[in-house]
Amino acid sequence: MRQKPPTVEANEALADVPWDNDDDSIDEELNQADTSNVLEENHGAGGPNDGVGVYSDSANDSALRFGIRFTTEQYHETKLLKILSDANAPHYLYKDIIEWGRAANGDNYHFYPQRSTRKAQVKYLETWLQCQKSRPQQIPTTLPGPVFQEVQTTCFNFSQQLYNLVADRALFGTLHNLDVNINDPFGKYVPTNGLLSTTNSGQWYNQAYHHEVKDPATDFLMPIIMACDETNLRKGGKASSWPLLFTTSILNQKMRNLPIAWRTLGYINNLSYIQSAAVGLVYSVLHVQLSHCILLKMVSSLIVFPYFTKTK
Repeated sequence: MRQKPPTVEANEALADVPWDNDDDSIDEELNQADTSNVLEENHGAGGPNDGVGVYSDSANDSALRFGIRFTTEQYHETKLLKILSDANAPHYLYKDIIEWGRAANGDNYHFYPQRSTRKAQVKYLETWLQCQKSRPQQIPTTLPGPVFQEVQTTCFNFSQQLYNLVADRALFGTLHNLDVNINDPFGKYVPTNGLLSTTNSGQWYNQAYHHEVKDPATDFLMPIIMACDETNLRKGGKASSWPLLFTTSILNQKMRNLPIAWRTLGYINNLSYIQSAAVGLVYSVLHVQLSHCILLKMVSSLIVFPYFTKTK
């Protein structure tokens, strides 16, 4: 029968542990609100691994093998640091993982996932969220300029992304989320007060409807709104990307203000990494040409997008 190792208090009297003196210790952040709960749990009738300062069997085996004694907390926290270090993961994930684990444990999650690989999990999410046809694709793009350059442009198919958008019941599940006529949703939009109010009440909508809608009984005009803005890939980093997003003015402004109302059409590459600054004075002109070339590749699926009618 193996004897239980001494408690943490006994070990602290024999050895100084410098990492426990850090004022910014994560233990103080995560366990400050749970001190009373921990004390109550330590007085319970739990197993040998439940109490704070009690060595687990696996930790004790390692202690006997390497000649190092440590608590359960020290063992698992150091093991998590080792996992992050081996994966070259940023250290800020340490606190995020600890907090995620505590939240999952609080929800009685038993840590037995049905899918243990990223590929299987992504496939499951695609099926669950009905996003099987929303995968991006890499399209080779030849860039203009004095030197031949080809980059991979990340694009999404417009028709599939539009279908994914209108199939979202949280957005299109009720007419109150849409700028359409309540009594004639597929007809030409007419503001109820007869004044300029919504996006579809403007002159451009009337002109587009007159030009594009040939048969009001079967044709439905769905205007597309696009937005593009530079976004840094990580906080404090220099690398950036320009996501091209779109939505439809059929959604009212309240809905369009929600992130879920937008779908991605593609990403403009960070041109500063593509084109060298050695181009000199012509760089600004070439920069615009590069942007237009990549944009054209991204909207190619929109250009060939077929017309749909209400009868299809």
